[in-house]
Amino acid sequence: MITTLPTPRRALPSRRVRGPLAAAVAVLLGLGALPAQAALTGTLYPGLGYEIGIDPDGNPVPIGFVGPTLSYVLPGSTFGGVAAGRGVGIGSAQQSAGDSFLGYRGLVQTAQGAYALGTLGANSVAGGWTPVGAASSTATAVADSGLVAGASDLWSADGTQNFGGRPVWYAPGDTVPHPLAMPQGFTDSSGMGYSGTSSIAPNGVIVGWGQKYKGDASDGTRAIRWMTPDSPGVELQGLPGQSPWGGPNSSAVAINAKGVAVGSGNTFDSAGNLRGTSALRWEADTTRPTPLGHLGTAADGTFRSGALGVNDRGTAVGTSAKFDDAHNPLGDAAVRWPAKLAKPVDLGNLGVGRDGQSWTYALGIADSGTIYGVGEAYAADGRDLGWRAIRWLPGEDKPHALTPLTMSIAGTTYEYAFAMNRKGWIGGMANAVLTDSGDFRDPSHLAVHAVVWAPDGHVHDLNKLLPPNSGWQLYGVFGISDSNLVTGIGWYTPPGHDVSWAYQRLFSMQLTKTAD
Repeated sequence: MITTLPTPRRALPSRRVRGPLAAAVAVLLGLGALPAQAALTGTLYPGLGYEIGIDPDGNPVPIGFVGPTLSYVLPGSTFGGVAAGRGVGIGSAQQSAGDSFLGYRGLVQTAQGAYALGTLGANSVAGGWTPVGAASSTATAVADSGLVAGASDLWSADGTQNFGGRPVWYAPGDTVPHPLAMPQGFTDSSGMGYSGTSSIAPNGVIVGWGQKYKGDASDGTRAIRWMTPDSPGVELQGLPGQSPWGGPNSSAVAINAKGVAVGSGNTFDSAGNLRGTSALRWEADTTRPTPLGHLGTAADGTFRSGALGVNDRGTAVGTSAKFDDAHNPLGDAAVRWPAKLAKPVDLGNLGVGRDGQSWTYALGIADSGTIYGVGEAYAADGRDLGWRAIRWLPGEDKPHALTPLTMSIAGTTYEYAFAMNRKGWIGGMANAVLTDSGDFRDPSHLAVHAVVWAPDGHVHDLNKLLPPNSGWQLYGVFGISDSNLVTGIGWYTPPGHDVSWAYQRLFSMQLTKTAD
C-alpha cells in the first residue's frame, strides 16, 4: 500500500517518457464563491493534481499529474493551439505512478469533473529508459458538443514497438482514443509517422498536420482536414517549390464550421532557397491554398506572414512582417484578410519604438468581427511600456489596449490574452505587482494573475473571486467558453502547508455576472 503526502514545490524529472493510462475519471466538487469586483462571481473547480506517495519501504514516490499545460495560440504558431473553450478546458500533464514516469496524458477539465485521456497502446518491454506501461496523449481542441481532438502515441498490439504519433478524437466525456483516418504517404515503410491535430470547429470539423514521406525520406509537413471525425483525412497542398530537405512545409492553425482552414506555408525559388513564409487559406471546396498577402518585403525580397484565426464568415487574422517602401523593417503588424480576398488590412499598433518598429499580433476573430491579440505598447517618446492585451472592435482597424490590473509610475505594465469567446469576453494574465521603475522583466518584482476582460474592457482578477483560504493562486486563463467557464493553471497549496508545498494544477471557474 502507498500512502500519500502533499507534494513539495520542486521540479520532477523532465525527460519525456511514453506509456499507457488506464483512464480514470475524477469528479471534483466546486469551491464556494463570494461576490467580488463589480458584480462578478466565480465558482472554482480543481483539476487533476499530484501528490508524493510513500512506498512500503518508506521511500517518497510521485503519484498523479505534474507540469500541466493548456492549449492556446501564440504569435508564429504553426501547429495550432486553439483553446476552443466551449465549456471544456483541454491540455496535458506528465503522469507519474510510484517511481515510474508514464508519459504525458491529455487532460479534459469541465465543471462536472476532470479526467485523463487514454492512448493507442502502450510499451510492454521491461528495461531501458521507457517503463512498462508508458505512452503519451494530448488534447488540442474541443467542439461545442464536447468532442475532443488530440494526438496519441501508437504502439504495436503487443506493446513492443512504437510507431510515432497519430491524430485522434475522443467522444464527449469519454477517455478512449479513436484514430483519425490519414491520407496516403504519411508513414515510412515501417509504419512510423508523426502527425496530430491543430484545431476543431464548433461543429466538429478538424484540421491537423502530418509529416509526409517519399519512401523513407522526409518530404516536409502538410496540413490535413477532416470534415467529420469518421471521414478520411484530406491532404491540403502547400505552395509550389521544394527545399533541399524535402517538399514544401504547410500547416493549418485554425478552421471554421464550413471547413475553411488557415495557416502558413513556405515558398522556395528554383534553386531551393527559402523566399518566405506566406499566410495561407484553404477554401472548403479545394485543397489548393490561396496565398494571403503580406506587408512589404525585405531588401532581399523575402517576406513573412501567417494566419492564426478564421471566423465562420471566412475572415482570417494573423500577422505579417512589415517593411517600408525602402525595405526597412518596421516590426510585425496584426492583419486581417477579408473573406475570399488576399490583400491584408494593417490593424495598426500601440505606438512605435525608438528604432521605428512596432509589434502587434492578431490571435483570433469571432463571427461578430471582434478580434483579440497582443502587442507591445510605446510612449510618445518611444519608451517601451510592456505587452498589452488588445481588442479590435468589428470593422475597426485601430487596436484598443485592454485595462491593466496595475501600472508602474512610468506607465509600464504587462498583459497577455490567450482566448476569447463568442460574446467578447477575453481571458489571459496580467501583472498584479510592479516596481516603481516598471521593470516588468524582473521576476522578483513580478506577480502575474489570471484575469478576464469583460466586453466593456473592464478587467477582473480571478483571485479576488476566490473564497478565503482557498489555497489557490491563479496565474493564467487559457480558455473561455460561451457560458463564461474559464480554464487555466494556478499554484495550489495543500491544506495545512505553506506555499513551499505549492504545485501547478489545472482549474476551471464558472463566472456569473450578477448585475450590470
